[in-house]
Amino acid sequence: MYEHRSFIRGGYRMKKKLLIAIFAITALMLFASCSNDKKAKESDSNAIRVFTREEGSGTRDAFFEMIGMPASAAGRAGTTADAGTRSINDEFADNPLHIGYGSRDEVAGLIGNSAGGTDRILSHATVASGTGAISNAVAASPSAVGYISLGAKRSDIRTLPVDGVMPSVEAVTGGTYPLVRNFYIAVPARVSTLAQDFINFIQSAEGRKIISGKGYVSPIQPPMAYSGRDMGGPLQIEGSTSVAPVMRALAEAYMALHSNNVKIEIRATGSSAGIMAAREGRVDMGMSSRSIRAAELEELSNSIVMAHDGIAVIVHPSNTLKTISVDDIRRIFSGELVRWNAVGAPPSAPIGTLRVFTREEESGTRSAFIELTGIHEAGTDRTSNAAAVASGTGRIINAVAGNPLSIGYISLGAMRSDVRPLPVDGVAPSVESVIDGTYPLVRNFYIAVPIKVSARAQDFIDFIISAEGQKIVSSRGYVSPIQDPPVYSGSGMSGTIQIEGSTSVAPVMRALADAYTILHGAGNIKVEVRSTGSGAGIAAAREGRVDLGMSSRSIRGAELDELSESIVMAHDGIAVIVHPTNGLPTISINGIRQIYTGGTARWEDLVP
Repeated sequence: MYEHRSFIRGGYRMKKKLLIAIFAITALMLFASCSNDKKAKESDSNAIRVFTREEGSGTRDAFFEMIGMPASAAGRAGTTADAGTRSINDEFADNPLHIGYGSRDEVAGLIGNSAGGTDRILSHATVASGTGAISNAVAASPSAVGYISLGAKRSDIRTLPVDGVMPSVEAVTGGTYPLVRNFYIAVPARVSTLAQDFINFIQSAEGRKIISGKGYVSPIQPPMAYSGRDMGGPLQIEGSTSVAPVMRALAEAYMALHSNNVKIEIRATGSSAGIMAAREGRVDMGMSSRSIRAAELEELSNSIVMAHDGIAVIVHPSNTLKTISVDDIRRIFSGELVRWNAVGAPPSAPIGTLRVFTREEESGTRSAFIELTGIHEAGTDRTSNAAAVASGTGRIINAVAGNPLSIGYISLGAMRSDVRPLPVDGVAPSVESVIDGTYPLVRNFYIAVPIKVSARAQDFIDFIISAEGQKIVSSRGYVSPIQDPPVYSGSGMSGTIQIEGSTSVAPVMRALADAYTILHGAGNIKVEVRSTGSGAGIAAAREGRVDLGMSSRSIRGAELDELSESIVMAHDGIAVIVHPTNGLPTISINGIRQIYTGGTARWEDLVP
């Protein structure tokens, strides 16, 4: 009995000790969790929260174009801002006359975008529909960044100087601020007398005064005085949320001039929606904060610039960043910069295993690259088997753009903003460094001419090496090999020209083909350009299966025996490309050779 009671007392003591231990461990875990939460919150305050406009927004289109955001980054998901629902309604809640922004349902319908909350450019950004939504979101978050029309600045947000220049009317007028776009009126094919009179008012001295008073820059100097009178009836205007506030002010003044016999309804639905409504004749005018494209203009009678505007990059007032570069803006909105303390800091060289990309064996770019860098030695291509093969220029670029540890090489003329060209032996690849001979990786683009060449193929060759053709070559970022090229004098050509070969040469060849087709009429001449690789193009020309072959490598002796000639059509640099976050200052020819032959496997082991 005694032993049994002792056992019970002992068990009770053990349970008590166990409960105390559990309580202590739980307390420690809670303390650690709180500490981690605190650290996470401190860390999160440094994370950049990116806000962008909805698809169809003219401000969005103009902003991405100006910072060099690639359209090819499409297809990735984002989120829709909660702030959007309240901010669109709040933006126009102070309008006592309610000049036709539509019903609450129409306004609420602007929230989100056509992809149901998906942003097809940015995967990490929050979509906020409308200027007010962006401003409200940034004003509410100390870690936020966004962009709005310069004329929509508010006191609860801060505008950042870009490349050291503060956004202002003076900076836009003087041309020193880098992010400048126009506001447009999209005029339908049929324009009423009343609509034309309102356009005259917008362009008049009185209209210009209102535009300037709203913080925009008048494009007309000096404007004429408005002389219209006795107008009446309704006008419907639709489009850009950025243009809408100044259009509302213009409408109020115009209606007052005509004793309110005119009623103007303005709906803020986005630039693309406004342009479409004008093209379809559903409104008297469309408003756009982006340029109106050629295909859109075909269904309009006119596109009128009504104002110049700067796009301001905005942050929370507590953000102490002094200035931001256009490059850092692009890196933030493309997801390369995610922490505020990294903005303005020079990017550093990566740490980790190199991801090496090379072209396929038949590629002329690969052939020229391995010869110029010494990777080809004693008749052997010593490219490492560890290098990943990507067929075609575009695939190399996409591969490098998608991997911070990657390296590849492409034609200089194919450079895109989502990859970075490395200086080689301290010389950056450029048209100038190719011309003056300081850049070491230079090759030619060749036309492989078959033994039997048709009259139309010879005429196209004459066009390529003419002044007109070489102007196109230069405009695509290549160097003309011909001093004082002759003026093209061909005419009356018809039929089909088939061209095949290098994927690097193909883009400039297509541009030449387009211009040549226009000269002779699309119904008379047809030029087919196929990207199959230099080796395949040379073989097709040797066998007479095409009118011309394209090559981005030199055409060898045995190949020349079966051709009538080989013509140099352009000089090109081969750019060594890395991810934009790679801060390596330069790379040597020896460093390139070590990477591609497998001698260097990690970035930190590379001697620049």
